[in-house]
Amino acid sequence: MIAPVAGGVGRQDHGGWTGGVTYAGENHMCDIDSELATAARYVAEARRIVAWQRARILKLKAADGATPDHELTLQASVSALAELEGHARALADIAKRFQRSQRLLS
Repeated sequence: MIAPVAGGVGRQDHGGWTGGVTYAGENHMCDIDSELATAARYVAEARRIVAWQRARILKLKAADGATPDHELTLQASVSALAELEGHARALADIAKRFQRSQRLLS
């Protein structure tokens, strides 16, 4: 029997995935490199969004058109960036510990 779970991904009774996307919490540690690469892409995208919003605000201020909403959007983007950077650092620390433990076991 296949039991449905969030996101339309199903799990068979024996625990194997029947398809769909895996998420960081469901990923095996052997895929840590792909997780690190994904985290780096997310951080890079968030940095681009922050830079774009800052440039937009400067342009609007020069034309006397910036509003508090633009500043709030920037603050939210900066907060999201900080959160993503924190997660990426934590993931990198986990990867380092995992690699050290693998070396000790081999």
